[in-house]
Amino acid sequence: MTAETPSPLAVPGPAHVQVCPDCATGIDSDGDQCTSCNGNGTQIWRACPRCGDLAFDYINGRDETAGMRCRLGCGHRWRADDPGWRLQQSTAF
Repeated sequence: MTAETPSPLAVPGPAHVQVCPDCATGIDSDGDQCTSCNGNGTQIWRACPRCGDLAFDYINGRDETAGMRCRLGCGHRWRADDPGWRLQQSTAF
């Protein structure tokens, strides 16, 4: 069963919360719990901790280990342990 999403949904830091594009209210097309949103029907999209732009690149092209760079907004670079980035990893979703 899908967990109820609180309304209004509190967004952690500069992150954006959107309805999951891969399912209908947490259930995928096969009737199983959606793996993209963990069955809650929403996804959190992390953003640049300085300007809030969603367009960022992983420095190594794969993951957070080498840090990230804001692509369109301000060009800011940050590491995975940046407090503004970690804040957006909320487990409340």
